Amino acid sequence: MICPVCNIGMVVLEFEGVELDHCMECNGVWFDRDELDYLLESFKLNVKSFEMKASKFLEIARKKEKARRCPRCRGKMKKVSVEGDPPIIIDRCDVHGGYWFDGGELTGVISRGAAEEDWKRVTDFLGSLLSFKNIEREEPQL
Repeated sequence: MICPVCNIGMVVLEFEGVELDHCMECNGVWFDRDELDYLLESFKLNVKSFEMKASKFLEIARKKEKARRCPRCRGKMKKVSVEGDPPIIIDRCDVHGGYWFDGGELTGVISRGAAEEDWKRVTDFLGSLLSFKNIEREEPQL
């Protein structure tokens, strides 16, 4: 598969039946349909807490970042937001149901819905698998 940001080939990494397509250049990650849910469930995280939907922030995101192309079909992906302050804007292919996370977005999303011990387990795993550097937990805005 080709990275939607760098336009270079990505590497395929597998963990407990979940294949992650990872760009070594930008640290972006692609999840095929249901793989994100499967990964979160394998770490006993509440999938429902990661609800993604359209929001008022999407118009801002569209202006700041050009449309990403799905690594599977090369069609334009839609931007969706993960609730929080500020929301995290990620890309979703409606055709394949997959998600693209730019570098750092995946750990940002996980930090919003995970208990401290769960978050640590997931980010330790992702850090070793994807070579993320200096992963820090996002503190909730009060």
